[in-house]
Order: sequence, then structure tokens, then C-alpha cells
Amino acid sequence: MHRRSRSSFVVLASIIALAAGCTVAPEEKILRDFFRASRLRDNSALGTFATTSFDPRTAGQVQSFEVLEIGSERRTPVPIREYSEAVDAARQAEQAFSKEKMAYQNANLRAIERVVLAERRQTSVGRQDAAVQTAWAKWRADAAQHAKAVSEARVKLRSIQGLAELSLSNPNGPTPDVAKMVGEVVEKDVTVRADVRTPDGQEAEQTIVVTLSRAVMREGNAEPSTGRWIVTHARAGT
Repeated sequence: MHRRSRSSFVVLASIIALAAGCTVAPEEKILRDFFRASRLRDNSALGTFATTSFDPRTAGQVQSFEVLEIGSERRTPVPIREYSEAVDAARQAEQAFSKEKMAYQNANLRAIERVVLAERRQTSVGRQDAAVQTAWAKWRADAAQHAKAVSEARVKLRSIQGLAELSLSNPNGPTPDVAKMVGEVVEKDVTVRADVRTPDGQEAEQTIVVTLSRAVMREGNAEPSTGRWIVTHARAGT
């Protein structure tokens, strides 16, 4: 009886050890899917769990890889509400400026038309229009700066908002409304040794560092929602 129990224990231990050896780390599964979709240039699949790709036309195709190291997590606050308010502030400033610019333009329309015509012909303006030319050049330069401020604020908001939405969403599910949420983005680097087929058809071993990110967000006093890991960057290691 004792011998039979011991034998059963040995078999059970072997099964557990075998199962443990077959377990795939979640980071490894994500990277496997990422490299496969990148290799196939399957942008639809990549769009469900990544904001970047390992472009086979420039970086090559990862044939296989081995995880060398999983780095520690880094946490960065994500004040989406503040980013949204920054977009609104930049847009309002641009609108107020546009009204002032339009008022100046209406008051000096004939002179501005002469200035624009002279600039198009690459000729000098008359003495009476020199001050308007200087002022109109500044109005145009300031308008470009306002447009740039709005564009940069929008890009910053879309970038972090898109990351949070992708991380917190379920595949084929509704897009979560993160505009009123606050929280943080958690990042970690996974370093792999990969067998890569380069764009010119050569085989090479490379070290690649892949950054995984996920959002941890909450609205008001609600409990935080922890998103899934998504791939946000992939680069050759040093």
C-alpha cells in the first residue's frame, strides 16, 4: 500500500513538472502573436493588441525567439482630462486669435492684397504698404503657431487616449469612454534573442527589446480598471 502511494506521488509530481514546463508566460504569447502578425503584415490583427509593428520590409521577419529578460514595471500618470482641457484651451486661443486677425485683415484689406501680389511677383511693396507687410507677416506667423499648438495638443491626447482605449477594451467589444478617467500607464520591457530573416533574405540573430504597456484607469471614485498588455514599441537592443 505504501509503495503504491509513493508511485502515485511520483507520477503526479512528474505530471505537474511537465505541465509547468509547458506553461507559456503571458509576455511570450503576446510577443509570439506580435511577431507573427508583423511577419504576415496583418494590420487588422495588430490593431487589436499593438500600436506598432516589426515591419518585415525594414526590420525583417522574426522566425523564432527566446525571452531573455522581463524588466521591472514603470508607472506614468495619465491625466487624460488635463490633455483634453489643453486641447480645448489651445482651440479657444486659436479662435480668439482668428477673430483679431480677421478684424485686422478687414481693416487693411486693400493694402494686404497689394502686399500679397508683390510677394507673389517677388517685387518690393510701396512705402505706404511696408508697415502692413511687416504686420501681416507677423499675423501669419502667429496663426501658424496657434495651429501648431492645437495640432500638438490633439496628437498628444489621441496618443494616450488611444493607448488607454485599446488596453481597456475587449476584442470586438465597445470602445471604453476614457475621456473623463484618470490613472496611469504601466510599462515594461521584454528583451528577446530572435532569429531574424533580414529584408535582403539573410539569417541573423538579433536582440530585440519590446515594450508592453497597459492602462490602469478609474472614473471618479470607482474602482480602477486594469487593462490588458499591448505592444507599444519594438526596437533592436544594444
